[in-house]
Amino acid sequence: MRLFVFSIAASTAGEIALNNADIAKFRCKSTGSWQLPQSCGSTLFTSNGIPDHNACAAAPQSTVDVQNYSYKIPREPVYRTRNLEDFETTNMGEIGFAINGVPFYNPYDAACCDAGLYELHALDLCYAHPNGQGGKYHYHVWSPCIAECTGASEFVGIALDGFPIYGPGINPDTGMVWSQSDMDFCGGKEVDGKYAYYVTVDFPYVLQCYRGETSSTFRNGEQFQGSGNCAANNEGCSPGNMAMGGTGGPSGRPAGPPGRKRRDVKDPTESWFNELEYLSSLGNISSYSGEILSKVGSRRRRSVATLSAAIDDVIAAGDARFTKNIYLKHLSYQCNSCNGARDLNTDCTGILDNTCTGVKSVLTIEGDDSSETSQDTENQNSENENGGNGSDAITPIFLILFVSVILT
Repeated sequence: MRLFVFSIAASTAGEIALNNADIAKFRCKSTGSWQLPQSCGSTLFTSNGIPDHNACAAAPQSTVDVQNYSYKIPREPVYRTRNLEDFETTNMGEIGFAINGVPFYNPYDAACCDAGLYELHALDLCYAHPNGQGGKYHYHVWSPCIAECTGASEFVGIALDGFPIYGPGINPDTGMVWSQSDMDFCGGKEVDGKYAYYVTVDFPYVLQCYRGETSSTFRNGEQFQGSGNCAANNEGCSPGNMAMGGTGGPSGRPAGPPGRKRRDVKDPTESWFNELEYLSSLGNISSYSGEILSKVGSRRRRSVATLSAAIDDVIAAGDARFTKNIYLKHLSYQCNSCNGARDLNTDCTGILDNTCTGVKSVLTIEGDDSSETSQDTENQNSENENGGNGSDAITPIFLILFVSVILT
């Protein structure tokens, strides 16, 4: 069951980050949409957190439980004014919501390590999972079950500061998929004068700090606290300090070397460059400074190479659950106009639809992938439902979906 409620509060001055067309996209697939009045203000968002695609889960939490999310989110977000590099990282738990009502979490696991790398073994092939305590299904990284990468980024959700979230896509200036080097410190950028967060191929995947104020955000009627304790840029990772159970130690994985801590002394050149980036985001730099920023920025560009280097670090630390190729297979992606939406089979394999050829491919975590026709896929699902072989680690979850919209 899923419930979305959007209500409009009093209008305030400022620029609306999500227009009515954006808000109308918050719905389950294969259902109708709705309209909202043209007035603007705060958006009351409620959801029960159940995805509109099939879901699977691994121990220790193997169920997706109905939630009662209720947030009042500013529709006219306000930029924070401090230096970006001094922003706190986002809180644990929900940092935003996808258009299907499922929350995005920040890029960290409980040990402040890269969740994309350290929790991949516990994710289903929509790259999501329920947490280990409350059955809260959530995304840490890109999810092709929300939106495949077909070219330009599509609107996929909203952050709790009110700024929109766009899915994976191609940077029109480089022809490469979006990476964190294309973004500001928090994980967003302005495109055509509109600020948004963009899903990237590398850490922090969605966002690591709020670019906007969260003082006007409320959760269950109480003011939202959006600060986290993890160091930015994955600099405080302590793999042996996980509190969740499992095998091989308290984290369910071998303990690695002590995590890197945030440096107390900052490189003055780096600080100057970050300050220049901050002023540029406000439009307060000269043409000469803009030229310097452009030249230096081109040397800081990263793409899949950054993800690849991060994987190497995990392997060198002895914390890897998979080979490098397996990590790259799932965390990197290619944009293609023929990419169709992904869903999961009843044996928890993924099914990818090529919209140009009609061929469906079956995706697994570690094994060889295969291609088959639509009829083959239907037959395979029938076999699985009648006792076919499934995964020992990941179990399917079958959910009934319902959408209701109430305007107040």
